[in-house]
Amino acid sequence: MSWESACYEQGYDVVSYDGYGKGKSEGENKRGLPEAKEDLSALLAYLSTSAWAGEPLYLLGHSQGAYASACAMREKPANVKAIATVSAMNSGEETVMEFARRKVSFLADLSWPYVTTYERYLFGSDSYLTAVDGLNISAIPALIAQGDADKTIPLESLSLYSHQKETTDPNAHYLPFSGEHAGHASILYSLAALQYQKEVTTAFDANEKEKKSSGNRSGVCSTEG
Repeated sequence: MSWESACYEQGYDVVSYDGYGKGKSEGENKRGLPEAKEDLSALLAYLSTSAWAGEPLYLLGHSQGAYASACAMREKPANVKAIATVSAMNSGEETVMEFARRKVSFLADLSWPYVTTYERYLFGSDSYLTAVDGLNISAIPALIAQGDADKTIPLESLSLYSHQKETTDPNAHYLPFSGEHAGHASILYSLAALQYQKEVTTAFDANEKEKKSSGNRSGVCSTEG
């Protein structure tokens, strides 16, 4: 069951959206994390003039959506009563640079001035946004959940969770979790789906290994004389 379906079955109206230039949304995506916050802020502005105007809003986000949910709280949107984030990064700039380091090592640091200058050209002051600042400025009730097996946004670095000591929001609660759902995206899937993914991966790896083995055997030539 999807998160949307689970929330709907609990009696909530659910609004899910594609960001600017993604999925079925028009426009050209600027390929920066601050754009996720801009998309959400635009959605909240729309909802304030729609059939949901005046209704209490609750935000649930994963990864980039979680980062956007926390950052958007800097603007203290009136009708947002609480947020829940899962696998949220804290800083767009930190995340971009860490991902670059994973690809090109120290060369990423050489490009740091250019990356930050370009981010600031694209997003202005939003390029400086951090998720923990959004919590502190708004004091919004927030649940910050983070898996301890997340290799994309590790619990002890990059994540909003890793900045909990900087949090002054008295209504923020941090929840680490372990187990099958503790990876970055595994929280989105049922246990049955995760098991199926493992089986498919195992079968694929075995097939690739067999193909390599067969190729090696076909390349062997022996002669007798």
